[in-house]
Amino acid sequence: FTGLGNLWDLYISYNQLSSIPPGAFSGLVFLDYLDLSYNQISAILPGAFSNLTRLNTLVLNFNNLVSIPSGAFTGLGSLWNLYISYNQLSSIPPGAFSGLVFLDYLDLSYNQISAILPGAFSNLTRLNTLVLNFNNLVSIPSGAFTGL
Repeated sequence: FTGLGNLWDLYISYNQLSSIPPGAFSGLVFLDYLDLSYNQISAILPGAFSNLTRLNTLVLNFNNLVSIPSGAFTGLGSLWNLYISYNQLSSIPPGAFSGLVFLDYLDLSYNQISAILPGAFSNLTRLNTLVLNFNNLVSIPSGAFTGL
């Protein structure tokens, strides 16, 4: 994305992307909105979004994500809205969203989440809306929402 340093919104939906490598969006220093929905993304490598320090909204709906590795969202300190619905997530591990200190809205609906581990949402103190509709939750363990 060299030469697109002034870009604010980027829509790359309805493609065949399968992963997001580290530094994929380097050079997009003013990017505010990134839509990667309707792809085949099954993995987000740590550091994939590390250069997007001004990103406000990230849309990852309708992909094939099965897990959220630690460090997947490193560098997104300004993120307010995160959409990860209609994927294949089965659990939310501790610290999955670490570093997202300004996150206000998190949509994890329409996944296969059956487990929310204690600490999964730690440090999301500004989160106002958490959407977990249409998952496979059977129980919610003590400490699952610690840090909200």
